[in-house]
Amino acid sequence: MTSTLDIVVSAENLDGHAWQSMLFHHSCRTRTGHTPIVVVHGDEDELAEGFKMIEADGGRVQRRANFRHRGRLIYPPRNQMRTAQLVATDASHLVLCDPDMIFLAPVDFGAVADALASQQVSMDRISHLQVNDDNREFLRRVCDRGGIDLDALEAVAMNGAPPHVIPRRLRQRLCHEWDIQLERCLEASWEVRGGADEHGWVSSMWGLVLALHSLRYSALLTDLCVHTFGDPALSVDQASTGGPPFPMLHYSYATEAFDKRDWEHGDAWRRVWAATATSGTASGEVCAQLAEAARHFDI
Repeated sequence: MTSTLDIVVSAENLDGHAWQSMLFHHSCRTRTGHTPIVVVHGDEDELAEGFKMIEADGGRVQRRANFRHRGRLIYPPRNQMRTAQLVATDASHLVLCDPDMIFLAPVDFGAVADALASQQVSMDRISHLQVNDDNREFLRRVCDRGGIDLDALEAVAMNGAPPHVIPRRLRQRLCHEWDIQLERCLEASWEVRGGADEHGWVSSMWGLVLALHSLRYSALLTDLCVHTFGDPALSVDQASTGGPPFPMLHYSYATEAFDKRDWEHGDAWRRVWAATATSGTASGEVCAQLAEAARHFDI
């Protein structure tokens, strides 16, 4: 049976997430031909203007409660797991993304979905989500509480970064366990370091990896994203190269040229569209697509 899919963005009702979602919406439509679903967490206040502009452009916006407040730590990535759990979709698979992503070329997510085994989800490969001397005590505490073998966690390659391709038939059970493991990660981070340090802030990714171990599911690792770490040189000239080696760009890391955190508050979302960076770099591609989206949205 041919897989069907919805590309889903997890966002909060904040101006910073609104412009990122506008950029993702435009990039996804123009590069893949798909109109993504933007799940906006925070249904108490009026929808941020940028999300209204997505709706006016024929976008698909769904509103859900905000889950960042819970326990001892305020932790926005709780919403990512809830997005996967609560999004309304009839598709056989969802492709779960962060708002700070853009497309460089079409992505055959259908092929990824068709390649999944019966109890498997996909994760994008990242080098820094590995068991090491710095995080071993943190992870040992989580594993001990969940009955997970730390040696198995270290031996089986799983990474946890988006995009995730998740079969619909698995998502409720997976999200329930993901929630449990995420909270255990936050508790262990608090105990080991006294707060949400670098361990705490990757609790959502580790939570998903640990949930897969707990459920005895497996991960199909993909290589879809280039990151802005180090602001690498980037070629998106499909005519000469046959397409970029990475069809997606995740601009979560700050560079000297572009830092998404500089544009998160106040009226910054109205000014970010004029940001510039050197062409041929990861930051330059973000800024080039911002300029393209600004023309489309008439900003």
